[in-house]
Amino acid sequence: MKEKWETWKEIAKSLTIMILILPLLYSDGMYKRTLLIKSPEVREIILPVTENWNDTMVTFRLTTFLSVLKEFFLDITTFENKKETEDTSISKLTYSPEKPLRVLLVGDSMAMILGYSFGKEIQKNEYIDFTVDAKAATSLSLPDYYNWPERFRKVLSEKNYDLIIIHIGANDAQKIRKDGKFLKFGSDEWKEEYNIRIRDFIQIGKTMTDKIYWIGLPPMQSKYFNNDVSILNNIALPICLDERINFIPTNYLLGNSMGEYTKTKKYLGRYLIIRGEDGIHANGYGAIIVRDAILDQIKADFGLELPAKEEENKN
Repeated sequence: MKEKWETWKEIAKSLTIMILILPLLYSDGMYKRTLLIKSPEVREIILPVTENWNDTMVTFRLTTFLSVLKEFFLDITTFENKKETEDTSISKLTYSPEKPLRVLLVGDSMAMILGYSFGKEIQKNEYIDFTVDAKAATSLSLPDYYNWPERFRKVLSEKNYDLIIIHIGANDAQKIRKDGKFLKFGSDEWKEEYNIRIRDFIQIGKTMTDKIYWIGLPPMQSKYFNNDVSILNNIALPICLDERINFIPTNYLLGNSMGEYTKTKKYLGRYLIIRGEDGIHANGYGAIIVRDAILDQIKADFGLELPAKEEENKN
C-alpha cells in the first residue's frame, strides 16, 4: 500500500511540474510553437497569451533566472531514474568540438540570407559544423540554367552531413521544359513534374541522411505571387510528410497571425521590420526568426545545447 502511495505521489509531482512549472520555463518555445499552429481560430486564441507571457519574461529579464530554475526542476524529476537510464537506454549520438553535428544548407537566395544568419549564430557553437551551398536566381524548374540535382550530388560527394536543410522555390513559379515542350506553371502536368523533381531532390539528400528539413516559402507581398507560392508549398508539404522529413512552414514565422504577408512583426518583445523591400525575401531580422525556429528543431532532434539568444542588429 505504501509503495502504491509513493507511486501516486511521484505521478502527482510530475504532473504538477508539467502543468504549472514547464509552461513558465519555456515561454520562448511556447510562443514560437504557437506561431506554427496551422488553425487560425486556435492560433488567434493562444497567440496573445504566449506572446504576452514571453514579452513579460524578456522585459523583466526573468529568462536567466528561469533557465537555472529549469535545470533544478529537471534534475529533480530525473535524479532517481538517472542510473537506470544510463544502464539500460541506448544513448543518443553525442557531439563535441572534435565531432560536431555536420549541417548543410542548400538553396536559392532565400537560403543565402538564412545561411548568413546561421553563420553568425553557429560561430558561437563549436558543436555544429555549418556549410552553405546556395546560389541566387536558381530553381528546380530550370536545370538548363543551373542543375541543382547535379550540384547537390557533387556537394554530398565532397563531405558527409548529419542534417540537410533545403530552402528553395522562390524562383520555381515558371514554365518547366519537358520532352521538348514547356509545361505551364500551375497546370496538372506542371504539378506532376514538379512533384517528381522535389521527390528526386529529396532522394539525393537521403543517400546521405534521413534527417532533412524542407523550409517552406513565406507569404509574399504580391497577391499574385503569393498564390504561386501557395501552390509550391501545397506540393512540397505532402511530399515531405510522405518522405518522413520535416517541413518547417514560414507562413506564421514571417507572416501575421493569419499567415498573411506583413512587413513588421513583434518578436521577443520588439517590433521589427522582417522583410526586404522587394516584398519577397526576409531581411536579417526575418532570417533570425526562421533560424531560431530551425535551431529549436535541431535541439529537439539532436539533443544539442545551443548558446542563449542574444540581441542582434540586422537590417
